[in-house]
Amino acid sequence: MTTRGRKPRPGRIMFVGSGPGDPALLTTRAATVLANAPLVFIDPDVPEPVLALALPVVVLLGLAVPGFPNLFTITGPGSPSVLSNMRLSIEQHVDWITDCLAYLAEHGIAAIEATEGAQESWVAHAAEVADTLETSEDSVKSALRRARVTTERLFPASDRGRAPEPNSPTEHELVRRFADAWMADDIDGVVALLTEDAWFTMPPPPLEYQGRSAIYEYLNWRGGRRHKLIPTRANGQPAFGCYRADSQTPIAHAVGVLVLTLAGDRVSAITHFVDSSVLGPFGLPRTLRS
Repeated sequence: MTTRGRKPRPGRIMFVGSGPGDPALLTTRAATVLANAPLVFIDPDVPEPVLALALPVVVLLGLAVPGFPNLFTITGPGSPSVLSNMRLSIEQHVDWITDCLAYLAEHGIAAIEATEGAQESWVAHAAEVADTLETSEDSVKSALRRARVTTERLFPASDRGRAPEPNSPTEHELVRRFADAWMADDIDGVVALLTEDAWFTMPPPPLEYQGRSAIYEYLNWRGGRRHKLIPTRANGQPAFGCYRADSQTPIAHAVGVLVLTLAGDRVSAITHFVDSSVLGPFGLPRTLRS
């Protein structure tokens, strides 16, 4: 467990017993150590009243701590991993740290450290998301029912293009045209295949673009990227493992999974899961020969 606002003092390790769990029974020395320690490791059985004597617990992304440069923790305190798939979260942390170290080495940067502001912002965001996720089964079902009613009201079945049958010639042709345009960085070609109200999202970051114009602007802004796509399927929908070529080597590195939602002869949604660790369940490699 890490604490905020204190610089580490190398060379001093203190052991504090929590006794029967009543903070009033701790010695004055023990209470002082807890109140001033920059870093506290705890046994899971230590009661909350004793923990309350330490400074507020905060860690940026569960990965870094202000005052501890070049220290990385994997799924540390404050990490959202406990609210997700733990194994994939661990892989995501390792991937991020590896990429970070490579960037530091490439740019000759000797140290990296989380800032207090970034840490506090992350803690507030993590708490907000956790509160949102703590909902009942009935409330989730109710939300789904409301969503279906709204969808039917705004987009009557007669007005919505039905997705082509999986693995049908129509689906194959639409998916092929999309893949050809995407790999050629043909932005006009990609946008021409979209519905007017299409969505482009990139979870887990909260990046969303709706409509042809907004999607065109985004793709044009990040243009100049050539990708190789390997076809697969996700939740019954056409999808691709996405790989970006490395200008320095003949290797293409995974940059996630693209999932297409189809409506008639158009694409109504592009979901780009940017976490490369999701490729494993699809049997896709992390790298390809360009």
